[in-house]
Amino acid sequence: MLEELRDFSQRHVSNHPGLFDPQNFPLDLFLEMGQRKLLDAADPSVVARGSAIIARESGSLGFAMAWMVNALVPLVLEKYASLPAEIKAGLANGTVNIALAISESGAGVHPKFLKTSAEQTATGWILNGQKAYITNGPIASHLAVLAITGITGDRKEFSLFLIPISAPGLIQLPHPQFEFLRPAQHCGFALENCLVSQTALLGHPGRAYEEVALPFRNLEDAISVCVMSAALSLVFRRTALNLQTHLMDEISLQLAELAGIEIALLDLSGPILTALEGWETGMETVELRLIAMRDLIRRASKILSRIRTREDDWIDRILLDIEKTLDIARSAHQIR
Repeated sequence: MLEELRDFSQRHVSNHPGLFDPQNFPLDLFLEMGQRKLLDAADPSVVARGSAIIARESGSLGFAMAWMVNALVPLVLEKYASLPAEIKAGLANGTVNIALAISESGAGVHPKFLKTSAEQTATGWILNGQKAYITNGPIASHLAVLAITGITGDRKEFSLFLIPISAPGLIQLPHPQFEFLRPAQHCGFALENCLVSQTALLGHPGRAYEEVALPFRNLEDAISVCVMSAALSLVFRRTALNLQTHLMDEISLQLAELAGIEIALLDLSGPILTALEGWETGMETVELRLIAMRDLIRRASKILSRIRTREDDWIDRILLDIEKTLDIARSAHQIR
């Protein structure tokens, strides 16, 4: 799969006219990838390697991250609950896209402050609340919505519901698109007496935060670092090609430091990819490596910004994407 993904990224993703469109996601690429069986990753390590390939070959962290989320959500959900056969078939061919709806405005993903709730009825469930910052939300066919279904003492119990976008009471909210990570799309959804059937409930009631939200956040964090590292290696090469020969001696120390950072990132990423293969038990062992990789990526980005000798919109875009992705990760860790 990975070699086919590399070829597809070179031939079709890198030169797509809508690759950096801030308003419209190139969904035709997902559909074509589905036909070529390039959406169905075996495990999170394949998602990490595939996302890194897309970023390196296309220069778009945004599309790589959108593909990563699209591939990762079903993997996490399948460990938690058995998805219907028609949903799995649609995920594989690109006609079904599940967006994970956890975050809420003003609460982030902190369980103490999440408010969206689901109340059981004789025929199903009624959901009320609002979700925000949903990656791939505007292109989703279904949402996997985290909602409170009980409270024990002062502890909220969360369950997960698979809801088609067409469900009554599910309303997409306008959301200005970010100036970074293009063409990835985000939006919010309001649930106003959103009535769903009993079968919309996925997995174990009351366990979704521990069994879906936390694992997904940890996997997304680790894979994002690998994707940034891959994109950065591409920026190294392009920056070196753009440097004027007579300046090479003046910045030789910075170039040597960048080379050392690239080697260190490769060394650190190996055990992370191994941990992703056994992600259900092994992710706790790589947290220090992820911290080190984020620090190195931030350091390299600063050096690259300082030594560049000519304007390059392509490099500017990648460095901005990296900066904002690091900021988002830092904010998420502060919330935890």
